[in-house]
This record gives sequence, structure tokens and C-alpha cells, in this order.
Amino acid sequence: MNYPEGDPFRDFLIALQETGARPGEVATVTADHVDLAAGAWIFHVHKTAKRTKVAKPPVIILTPPMIDLTKQLMAKIPQGTPLFRNKKGNAWNRNRIRCRFRRIRKKLGLGGDLVAYLYRHSFVTDALENGVGVVQVAELVGHTTTETVMRHYQPLREKREHLRQAAVQATRPTAT
Repeated sequence: MNYPEGDPFRDFLIALQETGARPGEVATVTADHVDLAAGAWIFHVHKTAKRTKVAKPPVIILTPPMIDLTKQLMAKIPQGTPLFRNKKGNAWNRNRIRCRFRRIRKKLGLGGDLVAYLYRHSFVTDALENGVGVVQVAELVGHTTTETVMRHYQPLREKREHLRQAAVQATRPTAT
């Protein structure tokens, strides 16, 4: 689907695609989370802190397009409120996101697997296929270990061309 530049849903989708963040993180980010000098959104509370005993707050690294989009939104949105909002000016929440994806699936005749989280999975898959290390991918998406990435992205092993390129890269002599 093509959304015009400046469309609030397009901005939300760009954020999902560019960051690999959880939809809930994108929906709740405020100017208070933004550290432009670091090029990151820094959350103060970790989603799974109680369960994983992690005290380190999640950090979402921003690409140059995301830094630009974040600046644009910060200029329009009041301090302390979520940056990503729908056309009515309401912050995105789980239900609004779910309903929007349901309407898209219906309009395009797609199955139920088109959900917001698919962007996160695509981010991880693309990163791994593009040669980003598992440790870095886990860090980028806020996992404390590589275990989750390894468990959920095992299907990459079936992509033979990706593995062939990795083997060539691993055995390529280094320049002296």
C-alpha cells in the first residue's frame, strides 16, 4: 500500500521498518525518550525487566531517515506525549494498530499473518541475510542474549544462497 508522505500511518510503518522496534515501543515513544546526540530512543523501563531481571533500558538505534522523522514529529507533537499518532491525533495503541492491519488485510485480500510484528521479524531476517552478526542483531532489537534470535530465525538456515555467500565470506583470504 502506498501512503503519501506525512501520512501518520506511513510514519508509523517507516519507524517499524527502520528500527526493528516492537510496535508498542514505536507507539509509546515520546520526545523524552529521544537522544538525538546518540541517535537513539532510550526507554526508561525495560518491557521484560521483571521476568529477565534486566535493569538496562531498551535503546532503539535510529537510522538517518529515522532521526529526520523523529525531529519532524518532535516539532509537531507536545512534549511528553507519544510522537506517533493517527489521523485523528490519537496515539497508536495495540487495538488501533490491530484494527488498521485488519483493514489492510481485508482490502488486499491477505491472510492473518500480516501484522505489525511482521516488520520486526523482517528487520531481523533482513539484517541476518545482509551479514549483520547475530550478537548485533540481538542488541539492535533489544534482546539480552542471542538465544531468541537463534530460536526464531532458524529458517534462515534453509536459504542456501545466503549460506553460500556466508561460506565464501568466511573463507575469503584477507588482504595484506
